[in-house]
Amino acid sequence: MSVLVPVFFLALGAIIGSFLNVVIYRLPRRESVVFPASSCPHCRARIPPYDNVPVLSFLVLGGRCRACKAKISMRYPLVESLNALLTLGLYLYLGLSVPLAVYLPFTWALVALAFIDAEHQILPDRITLPGLGCSVLVPVLGRMPELPWSPHVSRLSFVDWALGVALGAGIPYLVAVGYRLSQLRKPASERVDGMGMGDVKMLAMVGGFLGWKLVLLTIFAGSVLGSVWGLGGVALSRYGMKHALPFGTFLALAAFLSLTSGGWLLGWYAGISGFSR
Repeated sequence: MSVLVPVFFLALGAIIGSFLNVVIYRLPRRESVVFPASSCPHCRARIPPYDNVPVLSFLVLGGRCRACKAKISMRYPLVESLNALLTLGLYLYLGLSVPLAVYLPFTWALVALAFIDAEHQILPDRITLPGLGCSVLVPVLGRMPELPWSPHVSRLSFVDWALGVALGAGIPYLVAVGYRLSQLRKPASERVDGMGMGDVKMLAMVGGFLGWKLVLLTIFAGSVLGSVWGLGGVALSRYGMKHALPFGTFLALAAFLSLTSGGWLLGWYAGISGFSR
């Protein structure tokens, strides 16, 4: 039984990852994620159930459509494998608990947002706004079992939740407004888009699930990750300084790190800064 449960969560993550691939492909195109059934994006041939097994079908088919032999994007097995590992990891981390039931869907939403933003540079309201609504479950459920590395998450009150949402939305909103005002002094041809409202809604959702302390950590860590990636791209001459980065992708990674390691990181920072004294 002890082996079957981790295997179940690994399989569950892969199956949900297969559905997330549908979400990642269809939501930016404003298509239903339920109907019609999955089909090849090249020849539109329906994909039979035996060709829709997460990861395994990709390997059996050699990464090509059975009907037209077109290459299947590596994103499909990558999302399925990544989501399987994250789901298993979160189970091993939290065990069969209330936090697991709350933060598994949160993690799945982060995966979808990360890949959609990386490809399309949008963060759909159909994920962030329902996610924000669901985040109210955290304070509603009361004091959940304390998380080993992120005790702040399991101690969220309604005040913590409200501050998390307010800071999560408020900080990027003020940054976006300030940036847009600064662009008004430039000719229209030289203006560059800054942070969008999708980031505002995503961070409001993150703040609702993680609280105000960890949403601040998420903003900071996401900014650092994005800056490192951007400067690395400039150094390698892959793109210029005005190239738009998918900030939501880095925020998703930072949010998961905050969930799983935020308490340790905040404690470490408090220790070296002297705040804990």
